[in-house]
Amino acid sequence: QAVSFIAENQSAQGTSGAVGASTGGASYADLRGLGPQRTLVLINGQRMVSNPNAGLAVDLNSIPMVAIDRIEVLRDGASAIYGSDAIAGVINIIMRRDYEGISVSGQAELPQESGGERYSAAIQGGFGSLQKQGFNVFGGFSYTKQDVLKLTDRSYSDSSFILDKGVVGGSGTAFPANYSQ
Repeated sequence: QAVSFIAENQSAQGTSGAVGASTGGASYADLRGLGPQRTLVLINGQRMVSNPNAGLAVDLNSIPMVAIDRIEVLRDGASAIYGSDAIAGVINIIMRRDYEGISVSGQAELPQESGGERYSAAIQGGFGSLQKQGFNVFGGFSYTKQDVLKLTDRSYSDSSFILDKGVVGGSGTAFPANYSQ
């Protein structure tokens, strides 16, 4: 979600679009549309391993959102500094290093009609201070659930044939028969 706000990000496949695809549910950053393998993703300034399923690029879904402090983006090509995998740019994700206390959050997205509801909750906590005690223990947990939304749940998409509006969604190669008006 955070990377989608970067104007240069041209990622055609987000998390929801990856479901059922051969990516294993991975989500990639693709600055300038040059391909995810040309956008370097760093964690605290160090390279991160590519997604083991495709080996294409870093899976952004493997980074816990509750542990992110900030995201820095080098939009210009940085291949002279980092190598050919930074031609499109660099995304440096800075993780929290010192967190004390507990934080609880929740969110609900409720469409006007039934179906497609989404609920999420997160809790994070930490104790100890790096500056005072020399250590910090930090942890977090997040949970997201999205209900199914079928095409047939909405009146405007429950059929590919809406004759009063002139919509005939028949295919020329449909089996076993074709429909034409």
